[in-house]
Amino acid sequence: SEDCLYLNVFVPMITNTSEKLPVFFWIHGGDFLLGSAMDPLYDGRFLANSTRTVVVAANYRLSALGFLVAGQGEGAATGNYGILDQIAALQWVQDNIAEFGGDKDRVTIFGQSAGAYSVVLHMTLGKSDHLFHGAIASSPPLSLIFKTRLEALLFGDDFARLLNCTAGDMACMRSASTAEVAKVQTDMLVEIQDPFQRLIAHAEPWGPTIDGDLIRTQVMDAFE
Repeated sequence: SEDCLYLNVFVPMITNTSEKLPVFFWIHGGDFLLGSAMDPLYDGRFLANSTRTVVVAANYRLSALGFLVAGQGEGAATGNYGILDQIAALQWVQDNIAEFGGDKDRVTIFGQSAGAYSVVLHMTLGKSDHLFHGAIASSPPLSLIFKTRLEALLFGDDFARLLNCTAGDMACMRSASTAEVAKVQTDMLVEIQDPFQRLIAHAEPWGPTIDGDLIRTQVMDAFE
């Protein structure tokens, strides 16, 4: 559900607490569809102790709850919520990591797969590029392109249809249970009517959208 915005902080077992330590900020992968920073695989105690760093692993909203684009005007779902969650967590680090012995001026973000794609994306975003000072991207799927707003809206229309809602009817979609949303967001892979949208969905069913505000262009174009 959307009640997922938690993070773990791992600190090394050292006796000298006067030194501010570098910070590693982990962004998990999972195709923007699944995964969690709470997975035992991402237990940061070993990394924190072996590198003398403070390690932060943060959750962010996924799938429809994190990236749905639907409706128009006030109350519309504008997408990119998962990326905004990551930015909020990075801001939390800036505001609070000193309390855990971390140095807010030595933050390195790192991630794998969709997390790595997020790392590369943050390097291009004016709303987050000042919140970290180094970046490590492990296997970012840079050949996958973000949806345009129109493509994301068409995807959202199919999502609404599978929820038995009229396209753009946000009240209807928001009345659906978490279980219904979870089922439909995976059913999308086989139920999408438009062939092109179905092809895109199998490559990356959910993910960031070029919204003209937070994300203005494809990642690789932003590096040119």
